Amino acid sequence: MTILFTNNAVGSLASSITDSDLTLTLQTGEGLLFPSPGAGEFFYCTLVTDANVKEIVKCTSKSSNTLTIVRAQDDTDAMAFTAGDRVELRVCAASLNNFAQLDTANEFTGANTFTVDQTFETDIIVESDVVIDGAAGADRFVKFRTGGEMRWGMGANTDAESTAEAGSNWGLYSYDDNGAQEFNPILVNRATGITTLIAGSKIGSDLIDHFPTATKVIFRQTAAPTGWTKETDTHDSMLRMSNTTLADRYNASRKVTDIFAGRTITQAHLPSVNLTGSTGVESNDHTHQVTNDGGSGSNPGSAAFRTSDIAGSSRTETSGGISANHTHSVTVALGGSGSAFDMIVNYVDVISASKA
Repeated sequence: MTILFTNNAVGSLASSITDSDLTLTLQTGEGLLFPSPGAGEFFYCTLVTDANVKEIVKCTSKSSNTLTIVRAQDDTDAMAFTAGDRVELRVCAASLNNFAQLDTANEFTGANTFTVDQTFETDIIVESDVVIDGAAGADRFVKFRTGGEMRWGMGANTDAESTAEAGSNWGLYSYDDNGAQEFNPILVNRATGITTLIAGSKIGSDLIDHFPTATKVIFRQTAAPTGWTKETDTHDSMLRMSNTTLADRYNASRKVTDIFAGRTITQAHLPSVNLTGSTGVESNDHTHQVTNDGGSGSNPGSAAFRTSDIAGSSRTETSGGISANHTHSVTVALGGSGSAFDMIVNYVDVISASKA
């Protein structure tokens, strides 16, 4: 709460009070001499008898000449007072002890509560906790100003509290030249600890700037970032995963888009394959069947047999007997007829860059 003061506020009781009364009435017009407490505000008064007996009370509100009071403050006892006894706004120990306490080195040494804006022109050294207390749903901020205008604020925000540690999340806020809140660059969720950065926010500089010199990284963009050097000997290459020593191989004639291109595979692209073998040993005294698919003119056979002279006919003949064991060679030629074969694949262009 905030303590209020006015200079030389002195009055007297218009009527007597007992030791349990919670209001006192000043002489007509004297109420104007004393502060008018609002919510969270008060001031101390000292009641004094002609015999110099005193009681300190706390005034929490004022209506014209009537003060609402809390009795027996600052180690004094509640007493009865008569009309005409003095009512004075004095500086008492309770009011002074409520201020932030500094030792001779200007260091805070006690539990100090700040309820209004405080201005410090030098460094403040705090030897114990600094507590910023307030109701849930209210900003509890450390504020930074320029000429009285807000520039930065950080602390618990107005997010509503509920169960499971929700609400009163921590934020960092920036303000424009007129002191109006502009951005919330960082927000930390109290329940989960998750930290959210607004779009475009950075921690320090770009995270990629924290890589050691000579680090190589793949980027999906045309140019290398600032502070990085684009490698030029990797154009149109593929990536190979390796769990051993890294090795690069680059041949300008082996580009990915050249190898994986649209083309037609024909018989001419296939290797020539001849399978050559022979039959097993055949005994003598056997015959061979020969089929003549016909043709134009006569088609004489071997000396051992003769096919028909009928052109264009197809008939079967057999050779004569063979007088000795023998073998026959067999040759088979393989080849395709040729067809279109599309080897074009989808790809995503990336670059490799080295940290300068």
